[in-house]
Amino acid sequence: MEEFFKSEEEFVEFVKKFEIPHPYIRVGIGDDTLILEIDKKILALTTDSYSEDIHFRRKYLSLKEIAFRCTAGALSDLAACGAKPITLLVSLLIPEDFTKKEIEEFYTGIMEITKFFGISPSGGDLIKVKNKFSFTITAMGEIDDYPILRKGARENDLVCITGDTGRVLASLEILEKNLNVNENIKNKLIQKFKFPKPKIAEIIELKEKIKINSGIDISDGIAKDAGRIAESSKVKIIIEEEKLPFSKELLEYTMTFQKNITHYLLNSGEEYEILFTISESEKNKLPEWVKIIGKVQSGEGLFLKDKN
Repeated sequence: MEEFFKSEEEFVEFVKKFEIPHPYIRVGIGDDTLILEIDKKILALTTDSYSEDIHFRRKYLSLKEIAFRCTAGALSDLAACGAKPITLLVSLLIPEDFTKKEIEEFYTGIMEITKFFGISPSGGDLIKVKNKFSFTITAMGEIDDYPILRKGARENDLVCITGDTGRVLASLEILEKNLNVNENIKNKLIQKFKFPKPKIAEIIELKEKIKINSGIDISDGIAKDAGRIAESSKVKIIIEEEKLPFSKELLEYTMTFQKNITHYLLNSGEEYEILFTISESEKNKLPEWVKIIGKVQSGEGLFLKDKN
């Protein structure tokens, strides 16, 4: 049997073979978004597909919650490159027994998050299928000055993050295994899982004060996504374990179940925080909610400096 692609990166390299240059395409395959430049206007496009029982489970997420968190994922890609959202396209592949009420609930979830950014869906497609529910969200945004890319990290840069990680992975464990967790802790952990907040306003605010050299959103975990910046920028990134931010709820959860908190901080995906690098000279301009978690050196690869 012929072997399939081993990773997303391998598939991206495969697709690049079919790429044809176009004067409007400034950054093509391989980053968080497609960057277009048309008449000096810079636009960002990103698309994500989601399938039931692969990317979400309806046994513990309502259609409204599914729509909210998946739309957040698309908008987070725009945040990663420093774009302001313009609109969305939503294409649905719905089972034959789906009702109008269920579709309305799904769109209500989209509008629950897009209202914060003053946008709404402007089109898409609808297809009835015999298999499970799936959909694709395409987001479009506008960039005022420069796009933030994965490949801009430079030697001596500081590695920064917009917030804590780990809560999403903990939430999945709690829901999948039906763990007996203190109700207050459980609710606070699951809140970020169900209703993540794309860091669009935060990154736009930062760009007004600080030159961001590279960036990516945390969709697959720090361990993978920081590695993507390192690979794209052809540098070495060192993450310092002691500097990784975490919530008190995650700490209590990992202590209760005797789990290694660092595993959650590095490997929790769909967090939709932004990981980025800046020059050390910009350090004093950072707001308190940004945490410095590492540094960039010459070389290659991703490394963890542990507590010892």
